[in-house]
Amino acid sequence: MCRRAGLRYNQTKMRRLAFMLMALAPVLAATADDAVPASQPDGRVLGTITGRLTPADAVKGVECIDREFNLPYRVEWDAKAGRFTVPAVAPGRRYDLTVRTSDGKTFRGVDLSFEEDPLLRLVRKQRGDAPEEPPGPLTEKDRGEIDDVVTKIESFENAKRIMELAGDHSRATALVELRRTTPFHSGRAGEQIRRVELWYFKFQYGGWAKVPNAERVLSRERAPAAQIEQLIRTEIFVQQLGGILVGDDGRSPPLEVNLPGYPAAATSQPDDATGQSKTPSGDQP
Repeated sequence: MCRRAGLRYNQTKMRRLAFMLMALAPVLAATADDAVPASQPDGRVLGTITGRLTPADAVKGVECIDREFNLPYRVEWDAKAGRFTVPAVAPGRRYDLTVRTSDGKTFRGVDLSFEEDPLLRLVRKQRGDAPEEPPGPLTEKDRGEIDDVVTKIESFENAKRIMELAGDHSRATALVELRRTTPFHSGRAGEQIRRVELWYFKFQYGGWAKVPNAERVLSRERAPAAQIEQLIRTEIFVQQLGGILVGDDGRSPPLEVNLPGYPAAATSQPDDATGQSKTPSGDQP
């Protein structure tokens, strides 16, 4: 029985690998060249993600990743204009951005949509299935039951909490922080472990249950307690930077993101000498 279970597990891994290679083939072929066109000679379309970050002078760097495959993408950052471009991304997929600032903060994009199995999604797309109508909204009772499920799951970490929760009465996604604050094997004195993950839940058979083996790790750290506390203060998860959908035609609406905790974008700013307003350099015609 164990051998049959292992065979089924390996077959599932191989099917997922085959799906990944099919989905990424256009991008892997294109990224061999720095100057990537919008489409390939065989007609395959590549997508682009663009947007503006405010305040631009606080941004140290921008990163992009296909979270499902943990595949990073090159990001072009124009610090003067405060604009970024992610060229040559695979169409029909979602992406997360990470923004690092000069004052030590990290803004991580988080996608709280419920992700079904990619193979099942591909089958439904090929069959032309109509999207399911959402059930009722997520209630306070649902939230309490999901929180109870999270706290009762036994794990290596001794502390767990839901940072954010989104969904409906049928399925939900939770941003979960897991911490090991007590001594552990091979750990140094005062050392802790912290992870932030996405967990997925379904309401079935009259109750909420965690979808097994579907969690996604967004960040992990093993460090002294003081460093972990500093990380908690400087790591901010932003939904606007996550789950960015690039359509099948390669198009994605431009993003306008004001980083939380910073002044909102201004259309003009005073001149140092005259006090008259002037257009920011990135918006000059």
